[in-house]
Amino acid sequence: PWHVGGTLGKRKFAVQAQVHITTARGGIPISGDMDVSYRQPRAGLIFGNSHLDLSHSRIYFSGTSNQTLQVHFESTDLADVRPALAQLSSRLNDLPLPIVRGNGTVHFDGTISGLSASPYIQGDFLASETEFRSEIWHQIRSQIKLAQGGVDFSSLVGDSDALRINASGHLGFENWAIGRDSAIRLDGQVARADLAKLVPHLGAKTPVSGGIASGAVNISGTLGEPRGSARLKIENLETYGERINAVRVDATVENNRLQITRGTLQAGPALLSFSGTYRHGDGASWQNGEIEFKADSNGFPLTSLAPVHQYEPGLRAEVEIHAQAVA
Repeated sequence: PWHVGGTLGKRKFAVQAQVHITTARGGIPISGDMDVSYRQPRAGLIFGNSHLDLSHSRIYFSGTSNQTLQVHFESTDLADVRPALAQLSSRLNDLPLPIVRGNGTVHFDGTISGLSASPYIQGDFLASETEFRSEIWHQIRSQIKLAQGGVDFSSLVGDSDALRINASGHLGFENWAIGRDSAIRLDGQVARADLAKLVPHLGAKTPVSGGIASGAVNISGTLGEPRGSARLKIENLETYGERINAVRVDATVENNRLQITRGTLQAGPALLSFSGTYRHGDGASWQNGEIEFKADSNGFPLTSLAPVHQYEPGLRAEVEIHAQAVA
């Protein structure tokens, strides 16, 4: 049911309506209540306190359609928003969305403007107990600004069983699409990253049974040509049956070149220092390139290496490594 009232004048026209929406049999599962009015010469629909209910979501909104809407959104299944994403751009049809688990929820509080021409969304995002690419996140929160030209995020915090992240940055779009020339900016920190849990999710084949990583990254440029720096520290790394007490790496990336400016690896009495450079051709994939690598160590007992100790525990010998390679 709906109720309408209004006024009609020589140069002014106004109409007000209270609309109650129910789901039609076989139709889109949507219901709710809207307080809406329209006035000339001021165009645009004016919404009072209104709400719409979807299968697993609810949206509260008020404001003017051709100016700014105040919005509060909450959901337990983000599949409800796919039709809205498709209206923004067909390229968003296949956008991967987090899965909300158990008692998890997704909330957004903010504003939406420019609905008729160029939508602009800004506000506070909060998600609890969600799963994305096999990683379960207990909480993700951030301030976001989203438009067809890109997304800005700040004060981003994410907590999972495998790691904690803090970040701010920008990812550019071209008509809602991401490409090699998309601008990027990322300033982030990673803490208590459990490599035994993370490495399988990343698709790496290296057998890692332990290790906690932390680090920081500062990147700008474009996806195709990033530039910036990163610092990584790994403690108690366990791989290939070897326990490595600590790994530290300082690296930079610029002009198609990834450079390890300073690296150290300590495993028991062995201390290895290393550096290297990886270059790929202009416009080429990062999967193909040239590597230069240099490593030097102190003198250490050969039996301090687990495979040697296992097969020749009584071997009395020391080894010192000095290597340089190009591939």
